[in-house]
Amino acid sequence: MNDLLVGLLSVLLSTNQVTTSNLLRLVTPTAQRPSSADLQNPAYLDLKRVMELDDKARGEIDALLEAEDARVKKAPEIKPLSTDALIEGKLGPVRQAYEDLVAKHPRYSKARVAYGSFLNEVSDENAAVVQWRRANELDPADSAAWNNLGDYYGHHGPVTNAFFHYAKAIELAPGESSYYKNLATVVYLFRDEASRLFKTNQLGVLNRAMALYRKAFELDPENFILAAELAQSYYGFPAVKSADAQADRRVIELRAAEALGAWTNAFRIARDDIERQGVQLHMARWTMNIGRFEASRGALGSVTNSMFDLTKDALLKKLARLQSAESSGGAPAVPETKGVKP
Repeated sequence: MNDLLVGLLSVLLSTNQVTTSNLLRLVTPTAQRPSSADLQNPAYLDLKRVMELDDKARGEIDALLEAEDARVKKAPEIKPLSTDALIEGKLGPVRQAYEDLVAKHPRYSKARVAYGSFLNEVSDENAAVVQWRRANELDPADSAAWNNLGDYYGHHGPVTNAFFHYAKAIELAPGESSYYKNLATVVYLFRDEASRLFKTNQLGVLNRAMALYRKAFELDPENFILAAELAQSYYGFPAVKSADAQADRRVIELRAAEALGAWTNAFRIARDDIERQGVQLHMARWTMNIGRFEASRGALGSVTNSMFDLTKDALLKKLARLQSAESSGGAPAVPETKGVKP
């Protein structure tokens, strides 16, 4: 990757560049929204018809799988049907429709982006990347092609190509939340590569990833999945330990406050009670780790769904240990932030 590309990525990954708010599936290939010019383009109208056929087939497949799942639950002694042939029967005509489309409009990049997304979703990634690369050649200003190629490289490597392709998608479409989220995800997951590329330590890499997540959420502030992913990412920070215990404590408390702010945002936009109770578990974990035991107990008290019983019980036991240690004059609790996302 040459210096120009590194420069582009450095600007896009700069905390000052992307942090404009304190608000608080690896990556998903996307297709661009139609412009007014698209709506007058015969090639786009043909593409729209194929995408409608695609959506119809997927709806029928979903209904088929749901019906089979319900049948198995009702009569588990009956051998499940093999649905592979039925699914292929639904998807085969869609694939042929995309083939006919790109044959009819071989230089229409959006058709190739959409066809590549279809191929990716049916697990034919090698064929998908051929379509996305061709779309990228035909229209280098098509941000969806850059984004989808970023997805491919994020899965298959080299990951530096994923960094660059996502950054280029952002440059072309700076208002698209998913592009920031996708770049944040690969930076977060591939910290060693990002650290080498940007000549910073892993804490610097994490700060850049978080800035990208915040920008994505700023652009899509009602997206619960995004809000939760941002909040969960705080678990990836390394433990704080230096010769200055007071300075460490300030860092710990600041990070906990940011994480709690992120979970508060997730709670605000949670779509149902299960999501809200799941968020409360995370809030209990963060508050107890900085000694806010009453807040922790209150959060855990609001969790009543039996699906959370194991996690809730473990946290209640931890809370009891921490309270006992503090009452015995033990050291203040330190957030357990090091490690992978739970």
